[in-house]
Formats: sequence, structure tokens, C-alpha cells
Amino acid sequence: MTTGDELAEGDLLTLEEVCDHVGMSVRNVRFYTTRGLVPPP
Repeated sequence: MTTGDELAEGDLLTLEEVCDHVGMSVRNVRFYTTRGLVPPP
């Protein structure tokens, strides 16, 4: 994985890293996933 804010294509992120990048909480992402608005990993 790259350092800083750069992401290379194919990099895998943890849920916490995704939340940091999009500015949402883990709880919100999990809620949207259970509602079918976000595909499960």
C-alpha cells in the first residue's frame, strides 16, 4: 500500500481506512451495507 493519501489501483483497505477516506463512521457504513445500499466486501 502507498503512503499518504495516494491509493494505487488494486490496493485493499480496511473498513476503518475506507471510513477515514470518505468521512463516515464505521457504524454508518455497516448500516448502509445491511440496507443493501453498499455492496458487502
